Amino acid sequence: MDNPDVTALLGLVDAGWTGEPVGDLAAPVMLVYHRTLPGAEDEVLVIDAGKVRACRRVGGSVTLPVSGTVAEVVAAVAAWPTVGPFEAVS
Repeated sequence: MDNPDVTALLGLVDAGWTGEPVGDLAAPVMLVYHRTLPGAEDEVLVIDAGKVRACRRVGGSVTLPVSGTVAEVVAAVAAWPTVGPFEAVS
């Protein structure tokens, strides 16, 4: 049986994100996904399937914050532009 959350997170990896577990590999505390673009750093924190947060950092400022389920957050970050210039939101 396919797990849609796992499929969505594998889509991040396919799109160039790197993922790492935090804590014990058998039972991680959370998963962290990261992508570096020219001028921006993107991060997704998966605490559990219903508690996921993401943001983009531009010039030291956090922009494009989003939170929700795995599906909601992955859909949101997939829509973020990958070509700059990126603007920081104050």
